Amino acid sequence: MPSFLDHVFTSKSRIQPLTHAFFRHDNVLAGFNRQADARLQHGFNLTSVENSQEPGSRNPWYLRQMALYHSFDLKSGSCLWFVLKGNDLLAKYLQKDVQRHPILQASAIDSPESSFAASLQVHLIILGWCVEGWSEYLELLEKEVDESTNMSKLGPVAEATTPRNISRRASLRSTTSKRNSFSGEQTPISPSRPGSPFHQLSFPQITRSLSGFLRSWSSSQGSFESNTMVDGDEEDEDDDLVDFDMDKHFSIDKLQDLTVLTDKIESKLQVLAQNTAVIGELVEQYESTAKSPGFTSNMNDIDVCQTHLAIFFRQRRAWLETYINTTAAFQLCYARCTTRRHW
Repeated sequence: MPSFLDHVFTSKSRIQPLTHAFFRHDNVLAGFNRQADARLQHGFNLTSVENSQEPGSRNPWYLRQMALYHSFDLKSGSCLWFVLKGNDLLAKYLQKDVQRHPILQASAIDSPESSFAASLQVHLIILGWCVEGWSEYLELLEKEVDESTNMSKLGPVAEATTPRNISRRASLRSTTSKRNSFSGEQTPISPSRPGSPFHQLSFPQITRSLSGFLRSWSSSQGSFESNTMVDGDEEDEDDDLVDFDMDKHFSIDKLQDLTVLTDKIESKLQVLAQNTAVIGELVEQYESTAKSPGFTSNMNDIDVCQTHLAIFFRQRRAWLETYINTTAAFQLCYARCTTRRHW
């Protein structure tokens, strides 16, 4: 099937994974003519998330691609498989399930019908790979969304941006800036150093000046304490808001991180939608095949085929429900990101 080469050519090392998937088939079913060729063949690709198991990694999940070609000869029951994947995960799944499923045992495949049942089971193993892992990845993604957006929802933005607190924050920064500018440049004035104000005053003059200053300070102390008692509580309440760093919590870097996270969720929604479409097309092909005269006339025990087809269709419905729920959860994360990004 030449169209499968499209999958072969796109299966290569790349920085960003291929996020589009499609299904192609080229079946040969010649009606009731048992002498003619009768063959099913199709190819498709899927993308899913895999945990890299990297120790200490903050985000160990990556998108991985898989491409598959399968042909089945209805007369002889012979099958041909090509599975393209960047690691051996699917190979391990197949080796494990061959030992677990009786219909995959070599001794059990002795007719076209049993070979057809085995091919459906292999499809279930491979398609199951693109369904697993999404719930764990979604849990990590929701945590990232909360960390990136909680401050925009729960932070004291309105209180921290009142004119009073903005003025206090600006005054604090100005004072700190001036203090840093002059630190280390002032030289303490010594009474013994020529040129200082104290050098020209006698000790009695210094004593009288200090006494006058103390009397003046004592007379104003009462009014100062009363003002402090009135405004103290209010200023204490505003201290945390003055220290609330708006530039840190709502920086351009934070906005860019949130934008990247939004793009990441959007790409996963695209993967889920295209995987759903590919699985749907695969199932539709088998549904039409099961009704084809070319299929029913070549299968001697059609009941065995119908039984395993029913299992295959039932599993497809379970996957569809999982994908619907997963897609809804990703859409919720996407809505939270896009909404809070504009706050």
